[in-house]
Amino acid sequence: MSYKKYTLAALHIALSLLLGYALGTIKLFEALYQPTYTHLLLSFVALAVWYCILFINFLFSFANQKKIILIYALSSISFGILYFVNNANILLSIFTISLYFTFLIVTQRLAMRREKLYVRFSVHSIFFPIVKQGMFFLLILFAVMGYAQAKTIHTNSSSSTEALLKVFARPVTYALNKQINVQVASQQIEKIQKLVGFSNKQMVTSSMLEQTMEFLDPVWTKKYIGVEPQEIPIDKAIVHTDGTVDMEPVVLATLPKTAQYIDQEFSRYIVYIPLILGVLIALILQPFFYIASFLFSLTAPFALFILFKTGFLVKETIQIEKEIVKL
Repeated sequence: MSYKKYTLAALHIALSLLLGYALGTIKLFEALYQPTYTHLLLSFVALAVWYCILFINFLFSFANQKKIILIYALSSISFGILYFVNNANILLSIFTISLYFTFLIVTQRLAMRREKLYVRFSVHSIFFPIVKQGMFFLLILFAVMGYAQAKTIHTNSSSSTEALLKVFARPVTYALNKQINVQVASQQIEKIQKLVGFSNKQMVTSSMLEQTMEFLDPVWTKKYIGVEPQEIPIDKAIVHTDGTVDMEPVVLATLPKTAQYIDQEFSRYIVYIPLILGVLIALILQPFFYIASFLFSLTAPFALFILFKTGFLVKETIQIEKEIVKL
């Protein structure tokens, strides 16, 4: 191998190690329920490293293909070792190694095929479709990670359903808060203040929430959230001085009974929850991944410009024979 290929191979293996560490460290359900700077940093590192590996794969399509499989095998094993160290799941690690190796082979072969389709070199026509393909593999990997982590929670937690429901408590709370605050604003709170005799919006909103509980259909609440209206701890709602509401304490306090209801009514389907959550993880992350892939792709022309200027890549013009058909 030339020194250029050795350089790319070493960088490829190093990035695979970093990717394995980042993906093995990410706890998807913790990140979705209560994201921290660490979660965001690891997610960004994983996306950036994945993109860099894709770009090196793209460069490998222009190199001599001798020993390329060996490079990919070493990168996949390196990826799998650090991934296993951080999650200690041997079956998941073996599967992710296989998926990662497939990703490397497929994207590199795709780059080679697309490069042959064009007479003039075009990064937009050749590389950008590979980025989309690569992000598809990353989504599959995150779906598998979501399934495995959900299964671990389901197996180890004494209240696994409640633990999994907490993942979706934040988006549910956000939607509920938005709906309630819109309703409060639309009911002309200033006029209600005069009618009920309360002196501030905070007291008016609290009164409105209590009255709303009285009009809830017990059949509906029992069927869909597993509790009676009187069992909903509406007194835990946080009502701010401007009349806006935060229902998160109410949602979290209701989760144990909702989880118990789900366990009782849908016990035969509980085994499928990790699989469903794995798919949901992929669907939730998909738009973010494609936005990130678009932003990262904007750096490709600049990176290639540098590689051509430094002589790392060289353009050559060759004569080709083309078969045409005439009528």
